[in-house]
Amino acid sequence: PNNMGEANVAHHKAVMEELVRRDENRPSAVIWSVANEPSSDAPGAEDYFRSDPSPLPQLVYIQSCVGSELLALDQ
Repeated sequence: PNNMGEANVAHHKAVMEELVRRDENRPSAVIWSVANEPSSDAPGAEDYFRSDPSPLPQLVYIQSCVGSELLALDQ
């Protein structure tokens, strides 16, 4: 489903503006985007993502909430 309605796009733009203002000199500001979490379960997504034969770097990010605390592992 398309979850990028006008309100969602406006929110993402505001978040991006804040990120750039706050982190403009940090590498993380370059690699984050609103396309961060694509609809990879949508029909045709597998063909689209496999269409680029270049090797991708392997990244592991695990996130979990325990009570009110956020736990994350980033490798």
